[in-house]
Amino acid sequence: MPMGGGKPIFLILFLLFLPWTFAQTCNFNDIETYSEREPRLIYENRQKIGGELLEIRNFINQSQGSNPQSTFEVYNPNNFPIWAYFSYDMEGIGASPQPEYGKKILPHDSTLYRELCRDDALNQTGFCGIKPETLTYFVRKLDESEKMILGEGLITKYREHPDKPCPNGPSDCFTGKCNLMGFCDTRVLIPCCGEKPFNCKNISCVMTETKKPQESFLCVEECQFKLGRDGICKLPDRSSCSQDVECYSGICNFAKKCGTFVESDCLPEKNCGNFSCATPSSRKNGQSYSCEWECKSQNGYGGICGLSKTSLFFFIALFFFLTGLGFYLYRRAQNKKEGEQILVAAEREANLIKVRAKSEADVHIQAAKIKATSLEKEAEAKFNSIKQKAKDLERQAIDIRNKAKKRLKKLSDTQEIRKLREEAEKNARKKELEAEKLLIQALSSQYEADKHSQLVIAQARGEAERIKEDARQKAIEDTKKIIVEDRYWKELLNSKGEERLTRNGDGYPIWPNGEPFHVYYYWEQYLQKYGKECPSGEKIHHIDNIKTNWNFWNLIHLSSEEHKKIKHGRIPIPAPGKELDSWKIGIEVLLDCLGWTENDLPPHIREKLEEMRKS
Repeated sequence: MPMGGGKPIFLILFLLFLPWTFAQTCNFNDIETYSEREPRLIYENRQKIGGELLEIRNFINQSQGSNPQSTFEVYNPNNFPIWAYFSYDMEGIGASPQPEYGKKILPHDSTLYRELCRDDALNQTGFCGIKPETLTYFVRKLDESEKMILGEGLITKYREHPDKPCPNGPSDCFTGKCNLMGFCDTRVLIPCCGEKPFNCKNISCVMTETKKPQESFLCVEECQFKLGRDGICKLPDRSSCSQDVECYSGICNFAKKCGTFVESDCLPEKNCGNFSCATPSSRKNGQSYSCEWECKSQNGYGGICGLSKTSLFFFIALFFFLTGLGFYLYRRAQNKKEGEQILVAAEREANLIKVRAKSEADVHIQAAKIKATSLEKEAEAKFNSIKQKAKDLERQAIDIRNKAKKRLKKLSDTQEIRKLREEAEKNARKKELEAEKLLIQALSSQYEADKHSQLVIAQARGEAERIKEDARQKAIEDTKKIIVEDRYWKELLNSKGEERLTRNGDGYPIWPNGEPFHVYYYWEQYLQKYGKECPSGEKIHHIDNIKTNWNFWNLIHLSSEEHKKIKHGRIPIPAPGKELDSWKIGIEVLLDCLGWTENDLPPHIREKLEEMRKS
């Protein structure tokens, strides 16, 4: 046979092999239905299948312990609750046929059947066991009275016959379906395989889900989303679109998504007034917006983005801060200026006090000099008077002596003459002694006058120096007092903002009606701190003796007698910046003068002491 004569044979073999090839590719299946008998629960009187057999498992014989027992587990595989009644034989202690007893078992649940190994007659325990081979049972549904027992039921089953040819047509097939390829199958249509697996209306095989929206189709399965109308593929809801005709629903909403609008259509953008989608915080200051939240600032006016509330608040806060800073610097400059003015005034007052002290000292010195000069003059006058008396006495003595000599010349040298001469000499000597005594007394008086004059001058100079030192110290103390009291006074005005407050002649801050501010403030703070009013008639004492220090911790109420006992002079005026040192000394003076301890102080003062100790 020539080689070319084999072509018809190959063609015939190909045509015979082609259905088998399709069958291998497309997996044709014929389903056979048949019945078999299997163990089941069946109704006792009707031989009808009632359910699946119960599962009996886990037989356990426990002979140890104080309560030996034998158990087994029963599982209900059915979809309905049941009552399961079991009977069985036992072996060992208490062995005897057991009466039937039932338990409720829920669907797909299990329960435990238990027998205690105990002989009540002998009061004895030991080994016992349930004999599995003797176990029987029956079942009832909860809502039925008819029994279900173990039996066999006729069960319908199915088996596949792959790639079964049907040369005689549907009668060769269990399913009664013979497709156009000549094989039994559950499908009547021509099976399509390979690249085009879908049978389109028994007209052609097509590829599924390959046609894009707006492309034409023969079968809707060709469309990418298996949706189409009038031979045109369409988009499903929630797909992106540009016009209504693209969507199966016929609606392309403002978010450019098919279907009626839902909030998720705008994601990751946001719905803006149900007419557009917009990106939050995408518009800068000065750009237009449709919804205010498009602005980065989250704030806009008349469709134009403005500054953010935070920025606006920042600028307002900055304005107030700068204003406050300017006011602070202004007040600081004013305070500095006022402080300089106070220092100048204090220096001026100190200089006036120095001048006044110097003037007073000069007056004292001049008075001392005048007094010394007067004493010197008195002493000199007294000395001259005594000296004159001495001269007079000396002159009288000379006169007596001359008279005596004259008389001696006239008288003879008799006993009487000698007696007169001796008496004259004696009188002259006496006069001379008196003159010498007066001279010594005069010299002594002059010395005492000189000494007293020098002492008076020294005392006057010392008194002048003391007056000058006292004046200098008083000027320093007054300056410190002015600075400290002025600092507390300004602090009071700045804190309370009370322009109505003034200071009386004693330096206490007062209201226009003359009421002392520290009394009013103490009563207010005392009521707030202790929940009760301050006792009436009490004196409000400044602990540091600074009349403008209005702080609550510097004030304490005392009775009039207690207040009189306080020695205010022991509390020094503090240097500027050392005010609390004076407060501490004031506490010590308070405790010492009243004989108190710290525990006698009110709590608001003890708290301040504790705070100072910690710091």
